Amino acid sequence: SGTVSAVVNGVAIVQTATVTYTPGPATHFQCSTGVPPVQVRAGEFLDATITALDQFDNVATGYDKSVTVTLTGTTGPNGTSAGPAEFVVDFTGKEGIVSLPGAIAFGAVGEQSLTATGPDPTDPTKTITGALSGITVTPGAPALLTKVSGDEQQAVVGALLENPLVALVQDLFGNPVPGRQVIFEVTEGKNGGSFIVGHDSYTTITTTTNDAGNATSPPYKLGADVGVNTIEGRMGLGLPSDPQVAPVTYTVHGLPQVTALHITVPTPPSGAIEAGQPVQGVTVEALDASGSVATTFSGVAMLQITGFTAPNGSVTFPHEFGLNIINGVGTPVESPKFAAAGAQTVSATLVAFPEITGSTDVTVLGGTPAAFTKVSGDNQIGACGSTLPLPFVTNVGDEFGNPCAGRQVQYAVLGQGGATVSPAGTLVHERSNFRTAYVTLEEKVWVTGPDGMPVLQTIHKQYIYVFCGVNGSVEATVERFDPETNTSTIVGSLIAPRYDFTLTYLSGTTTYGHVFLVAGGVDPGTGVPLNSAELFRIPEHTSSLVGPMIEARYGHTATVLPNGQVLIAGGCDSTTAEIFDPIKNRFTESAPMNSPRKYHTATSFIHEELDPATNKLVKKNRILLAGGSDDGSAEIFE
Repeated sequence: SGTVSAVVNGVAIVQTATVTYTPGPATHFQCSTGVPPVQVRAGEFLDATITALDQFDNVATGYDKSVTVTLTGTTGPNGTSAGPAEFVVDFTGKEGIVSLPGAIAFGAVGEQSLTATGPDPTDPTKTITGALSGITVTPGAPALLTKVSGDEQQAVVGALLENPLVALVQDLFGNPVPGRQVIFEVTEGKNGGSFIVGHDSYTTITTTTNDAGNATSPPYKLGADVGVNTIEGRMGLGLPSDPQVAPVTYTVHGLPQVTALHITVPTPPSGAIEAGQPVQGVTVEALDASGSVATTFSGVAMLQITGFTAPNGSVTFPHEFGLNIINGVGTPVESPKFAAAGAQTVSATLVAFPEITGSTDVTVLGGTPAAFTKVSGDNQIGACGSTLPLPFVTNVGDEFGNPCAGRQVQYAVLGQGGATVSPAGTLVHERSNFRTAYVTLEEKVWVTGPDGMPVLQTIHKQYIYVFCGVNGSVEATVERFDPETNTSTIVGSLIAPRYDFTLTYLSGTTTYGHVFLVAGGVDPGTGVPLNSAELFRIPEHTSSLVGPMIEARYGHTATVLPNGQVLIAGGCDSTTAEIFDPIKNRFTESAPMNSPRKYHTATSFIHEELDPATNKLVKKNRILLAGGSDDGSAEIFE
């Protein structure tokens, strides 16, 4: 209102006028919560007010639009939402002011904001906005206690654990909560387990969470008894409004004063461990860190051996033996027995603490001789009074298929032939289930000529080659036995060790050497059938891979066909067959047999039959495959 005065003809005239102003259209919003700074805990509701203002910050009482409210940080780190991130409020009939009690809450800690956006009342294509930033959100009440680290540790009894126990305190939304008490209490200390602070020990300790929400215990010392120590972690003193939080339990293990097991396998009175004979007096000692027997320790151990299955599959002995260790020493109730010769291992493990082990290696020899097998030298022919070119070679094995070393073999002449038998030396390596080949080679030697001068002369030398086999360990070597000197030397190796394979002569001359096909068999190290094949050349004594075969097999046959190719048939109780082409050095599938066969025979023969077209006899090469099956059958490959 205002006053207007004037003087007319000397008379004063006074008039009073009143002017009323109304707010202009809304141009922006004011978002407020009271006196700044604004601070709220995660999950708590924030009361806010949104006011529509004109350009002079007067309340635009006539604003009647729908306004969208957008919030940041409504979802916590664990994905839990404290409330909607966006909602709509209606200003109709609100005289330009809308209150939002219980509508705003945040889940993420940090600086958050609130924004209001609505239509411009003077231009529908535009919007007006307003925001409240700098809302500080702090962690909510503790809602979850979890183990971070330190659980399932182990150490020797009475020792400090390597790492402390760490627990994490979080609110409902996964925010770490700093400054809260966490109590660690020993619930089972196994005779003295406690937390160490300086020179003092405590079974209950109170800690405070750091800015990351982690509470860390002092070092923990295990009790004096072997076994499990348990420690409970729980929330300490808090606010009356704080919810109940489930505790956590840490489990740590006190190990015995034992770091290893020592195994003693005594040598039998016979001087050697033989296959099939009980090994008596095996002892297991529990050792401490200094290597001394831990005389205070008692527990249960498991003794295990290798080599419990016979090479020929005839027997499998027990390979695990339980034993009680009392005052640091234990002996199995049952004496172990080995079935396979060669290098074997005896190991032991504490049942309650499988990481505490020990082992020792032993050498097992073949047992009592039970089988004699002719290797070579049989069915030789020679002139009366002459020396046969090949010695008699006999393999001596025990009942389990192991070679028997150091055994005497007597050869006697039967009948009235007047022949004599002399010893022929030994192989470099003991072996069984090997293959041999008789080879003649041309060699150049210097001899004295008629005039007393040296002359280079060509002679023919006979050798016996011994391939692979098994002697309780992996054996891939090839030996050459010289009948003239009764000596054997290692001349080479196959690429893959094997036994139960086939050795097939492919081609060669005394001048230029010989080529043999080595195919299939069993890997002595794993017992797995092989599909590999290789060519061994003499006198180069080298081997090269060919193939491989289409199918892994052992106990099969390999027969040279008239065209120089090789028929590989059966083995592994299979009906399959394949052909090796020595020109292309590869295997191709052949027609299968009618019956599965293993350790059968393959005999090549020529059959003559009348050709009805020419009325003449025609020669056909055939192979008789016989035996090696359950039905005793035989069949012909043509």
